Amino acid sequence: MTTEAAAVLAFPLVPLLAAAAALSAQVLARRDWTKWAVRWAAVAQLGLAVAMAAAVAGGAPPLRFAVSAMPLSIELAFGADRLGLCAAYAAPLALCIGRVDQLAKPALRLLLLFYMGGCAGAVVAGDVFNFFVFYEVMTMAAYVLVAARERYYAATKYMLFGAAGSICLLAGIVLVHGSGAGLSLPYGDAWTAAPSVHRRWTLHLMAAAFLIKSAFFPCFTWLVSCHVATVPVVSAFLASFTAAVGVWGLEMLVVAPAIRTGEPGPLGWLTAVSAMTMIAPAVVVLLEKNFKRCVAGSTVVTIGLGGLLLARGRAGAAMTLVAAHGVVKALLFHLTADAGADGLILRARRSTLAALAACAWMASGVAPAATFFLKAPLREAGDAWAALSTTAALAVAAGFWKFRWRVDPEAPGTALPWACALALPAVVALPARTAAAGALPAALVEAIALSVTALAAARLRQWLEPRDPVGRVHRALNLNVELLLAVLLWLGGMIWIVGLR
Repeated sequence: MTTEAAAVLAFPLVPLLAAAAALSAQVLARRDWTKWAVRWAAVAQLGLAVAMAAAVAGGAPPLRFAVSAMPLSIELAFGADRLGLCAAYAAPLALCIGRVDQLAKPALRLLLLFYMGGCAGAVVAGDVFNFFVFYEVMTMAAYVLVAARERYYAATKYMLFGAAGSICLLAGIVLVHGSGAGLSLPYGDAWTAAPSVHRRWTLHLMAAAFLIKSAFFPCFTWLVSCHVATVPVVSAFLASFTAAVGVWGLEMLVVAPAIRTGEPGPLGWLTAVSAMTMIAPAVVVLLEKNFKRCVAGSTVVTIGLGGLLLARGRAGAAMTLVAAHGVVKALLFHLTADAGADGLILRARRSTLAALAACAWMASGVAPAATFFLKAPLREAGDAWAALSTTAALAVAAGFWKFRWRVDPEAPGTALPWACALALPAVVALPARTAAAGALPAALVEAIALSVTALAAARLRQWLEPRDPVGRVHRALNLNVELLLAVLLWLGGMIWIVGLR
């Protein structure tokens, strides 16, 4: 086995072995090693991620190998198409090293190690069934981690939505295997040669699974509830890696096969759902009075933008956007924990507020280096799509800036603002590398125009605040209604993809 293959194999094993060691120490020696197990596993995984990225950089062929020579052996893979997914995992992983204390109980820290193993396994899974297995290990650990503050309603909601998505994903895998294509990722030639109705059912089930699990409209309510209920360490992983793996899964298991076989239904359905995923949460962010809910809602908006880019055939732009978003959102959730909130007033140290403002500007879609170049396919598609993207970015930006930012010298200070100073230039540089000559001035003009307009809209929202007779915008839907929306999403996709052509 080559050194690169050993790095890929070790990537998901490191946290699982760390969990086994910590559990053994707890049972045999009555010692709690879980904090150090998480920290050392995170450091080791970051080193392995760098090694894997270096192995496939510069146009090198992707790594792909079977763990053993037995039939149906686990197959692992890593290539340049997974770098964005790996980056979206690395950002919250690095931040959790210094903040693992947010998970107060050893059992929760053990679950975080299993969560890390599931995430890493999803990054390097080489066949569709083992991707499903690692994905489920990740989400089952997340169900409990969301309840770290003993707010079980959000965890239960996440579990129910996750179960609905898992049923669809497993049914799609059965159809792939039933076509005679095995469990390869991407699908084999036997699936491509299968009858059209077989392919359409497969794509419908796969699309429904990721639309539900990745919080697309109208199933985004579980994500917002989870972010508000849990600790920043878990929120950072949900906002970064959960979004990235959903977009990557849509590309690999839905969009790319649909384009290869000439099936237009999934692309049209994804376009419609993604457009609503951008607009509906953006309006919620504009009106919402809880800052953490605003951060969570802006995550959903970015997921919708990623779906639109996928539907336009721009998988690289979608994954770059989600990776940059993952870094920013992981920082945002951790910074939010360092700021106190009193209505529409945020209080923190000056350095924390500066870092929070920089991340908010990036996350709202205003920063040109993060979004302008990547959204070029939407501008090329016509004025309507460009206006949709701009409107969503404007609503999210106004939602962030409607809060009043106040310096509190007595607030707790951390080194996190310095991490922002190091990370955000990298987020700016990543999309800017693909910029066409002469595009930067246009991006700067758009950024200034959007910033001024967003500030004006935010001031208008503040002016209307005393005239709000309700006092709280957020209204939780009945859980039965929310689950019904998931069923309606599934039925809509069945009619769009399988029935009407």
